[in-house]
Amino acid sequence: KSAAAPTALIRVGTAVRGEKSSIRTFQGRLQEIKNTLISSEVSGLVLQLPVEVGHKVQTKTLIAEIDDTWTRFTNETAKRNIELQTISLAYETGELERQQQLIDSRAISQSEFQLQVNKTEQIRTNLEMAKIARDESGETMERTKIYAPFDGYVVAKKTEVGSLLSPGSPIVQIISSGDIDAVIPVTQTVIDRISPGDEIAVDIQNIGLKVRGKVHLIVPYAPAVGPRMFPVHIRLPNTSGRLKSGMAVSALVPESGPKPGIIVPVEAMMDKPDGRTVWVAVRETDRLTVQPVPVELLAHSFDTCTVEAETKEGKELLIDNALVVIEGAERLTPGQMVGLKEIDPKYLENLPAGSGHTVIREKDKPSQP
Repeated sequence: KSAAAPTALIRVGTAVRGEKSSIRTFQGRLQEIKNTLISSEVSGLVLQLPVEVGHKVQTKTLIAEIDDTWTRFTNETAKRNIELQTISLAYETGELERQQQLIDSRAISQSEFQLQVNKTEQIRTNLEMAKIARDESGETMERTKIYAPFDGYVVAKKTEVGSLLSPGSPIVQIISSGDIDAVIPVTQTVIDRISPGDEIAVDIQNIGLKVRGKVHLIVPYAPAVGPRMFPVHIRLPNTSGRLKSGMAVSALVPESGPKPGIIVPVEAMMDKPDGRTVWVAVRETDRLTVQPVPVELLAHSFDTCTVEAETKEGKELLIDNALVVIEGAERLTPGQMVGLKEIDPKYLENLPAGSGHTVIREKDKPSQP
């Protein structure tokens, strides 16, 4: 205990007694929910291709336009054929009605009448086929303009303006925007502890972002070669667009049942080669001092740790509602006097649960969390 040590400013959280499940970290990647290769349904030259790789598109954004010149000719031919067949059908129908009267009076033979029936039916069939040809060419003309099927981003171009396409020729590849999946391969030893709808914490590596998502689906198949890993899809919100397909992530997956102990914010845990320590702020008559408590880690979750003090003295200090240091512990010495500086509550609105209610800063206005 150093009496000469100056008063240190610290940030604290509150320890609570409870139960938490132990977790295990699994690595994975972010994956788009939808991924499609848009292809041409018709033949023709590409007249327009107004999108580039990286462009954001919305549903019904024009992706490409294909020349419909020959299709329009086919459509006009079908329309003229309909007009011709309609006129012929009207004439042959009248002729059939006239011959019906003649056969009733036996002025013509039955075979002559049947020939007129067949001729009339043939023209009626030709008219129906002409209508089908008109509708088919009209539908083909509509499909010469290709639109985005959903909101997303263009990630690859497969053709350019002036290229001659045939049915099935690829044009662009699009992935969906908005919500995204974290795909985490999980071992069979813990897969039974996960169910659709479970909430799981996901750490987006290298950008300092932690989010919670719900298990969307579990693929009940593991490859026969290599470790038996089952892909778990965790659906994450992505309204800001910061999450991008392919980013490396890690997920905290329950590995055991709940374990009782003292639950402290994860920032309170100091992990060193010689052991784990939690610093506890102790209120005395007119001052506040700190003491280190060696602890055993029982369970680890997204933002908390479940611990148990290793010594009798530590168990008397690390109790329910004890104040634990979550910032500034690296500068402390046992028995050192400390002070707490209150912060405007509005600066704590975005802090995760259990991260403390006071903060120590050199300035009155702390930086945003």
